[in-house]
Amino acid sequence: MFASLFVFVPLALSLSQVTTAAPLAGNETLSILSKRDTQICGFSGRLVDFNSCLPAGINFKLNADSKGVTKVALTKNAQNEFEVPAPAKSSECDHIIELALLNTMFVKNGFCAIATALTSSAGDASAQAEQKASISLLFLNAPVELVNAQARDANSIAAGQTVNLVFVTTSVNQQKKNFVTGALAGSAPQNALNEAIVDYLTKTKTQSQRVAAAIDAACAASITRLKNGILRGVTAPAGRARTADERIAQAVAAHEHAIAGATGLTIANQWKKVLDTPA
Repeated sequence: MFASLFVFVPLALSLSQVTTAAPLAGNETLSILSKRDTQICGFSGRLVDFNSCLPAGINFKLNADSKGVTKVALTKNAQNEFEVPAPAKSSECDHIIELALLNTMFVKNGFCAIATALTSSAGDASAQAEQKASISLLFLNAPVELVNAQARDANSIAAGQTVNLVFVTTSVNQQKKNFVTGALAGSAPQNALNEAIVDYLTKTKTQSQRVAAAIDAACAASITRLKNGILRGVTAPAGRARTADERIAQAVAAHEHAIAGATGLTIANQWKKVLDTPA
C-alpha cells in the first residue's frame, strides 16, 4: 500500500465494529489528491496498489474461448509467499465493486451531498468548524476502506470476510468498468468480453454483495454518529436552511429518503442492478 499526499486528517476511526477488512497501514490517510486519482465524493478513493490482491491468493483467468473465467490459485515462492500472476501484466488487481462506480452510486443516493455539506460547513465561524472538517473525512473513512478491502489471507473469502480485491485477466478488467458503468445506467455496452465479465461478476457475486451490504451498514453508522453528535437536536427544515447544521440535516434527510424502501438507492440495490445485467 502507499501513503497519500496533502494530508488533512489521519484515519482515526476504527472499523472494528463494521468490517473485517484488513486495516490500513499506520501511515495511510484519506486525503484530496490530484484529479488523476479516482475520487469518491471529492476525496482520494484508492488506498491500495497492485500487490494488495496477493493475500487472497487467487486469479480469475480468461478462458481460451473468451466466454468465461476460471479461478486459479496463485503460485508461491520459496518463502511460501504468493507471487503476482505470470507473465507480467497478464492480470491486474481489481476492485470488484469499482471505485468510480461507488462514487456514482453515492452521488445518486445523496451520500456525497452529506460529505459536501460537512466540508462546506467547516468554513463557518463556529466553535465546531474544526470538528466538522474532521468529521467530513471520518464520515467517508469506513466506506472507502471497505471498497479497498483486501484479504487477510487465502482463507478470508471462504471465512466470509469482506474482500473486494482480487486478480483478474487484464483484458477483462479493462472492459469491466465500461460494462458496470453502462449496467448501472441501464444498458451495458456491447463487447466481445461481456460474457467473460458476467461470468467473473457471477463467480465473485457473494463477495461483492457482502462488500455492498457492509458499505451500506458503514454509511448508516456514519449517519448515526452525525445524529448523535453535531446534529443532536437539529431538525431538517422544510424550507431554506439557515445554519450549517440545518444544511447537513437536510442532506441527511434527502439521503435517507433516497435509500428508503425495497427499491431504494442503497449500494446493495444499485450493485444488484449491475449483477442482474445480462451479457
